Amino acid sequence: MGKPCFFVVGLALVACMALRAEAQPGVPYSLSEQEISLVQRDVTRSMKDPDSARFGNIAAAKSGQGAVIVCGFVNGKNSFGGYTGEVPFMGILKSSGYLVLDIASTENEYRAMIKTCRKEGVAI
Repeated sequence: MGKPCFFVVGLALVACMALRAEAQPGVPYSLSEQEISLVQRDVTRSMKDPDSARFGNIAAAKSGQGAVIVCGFVNGKNSFGGYTGEVPFMGILKSSGYLVLDIASTENEYRAMIKTCRKEGVAI
């Protein structure tokens, strides 16, 4: 499955969770250091140059169904070796790790991801 498909599927999953919760945003959730490390580890694994990952703000919210939605910003190097600037990422924290739904790679994905994170109650 290609990257755009993962993004669409991920947004659909988050949207379904939100609809079941009657479109109520989640409540802020404080990530532990261990949870932040899991998120960073799994986002880093999804990047073109994992060693170049530099993280910005990371925040989370717990949905009415108990899912922990985590959004944040990451900067990394592209194929030419230059940093591209911070882009948002989003996913779901699970007991087994962090499921990365997507890391934005286009301006439209950037805007959609920020909007979805905010609807879920995650202020990044």
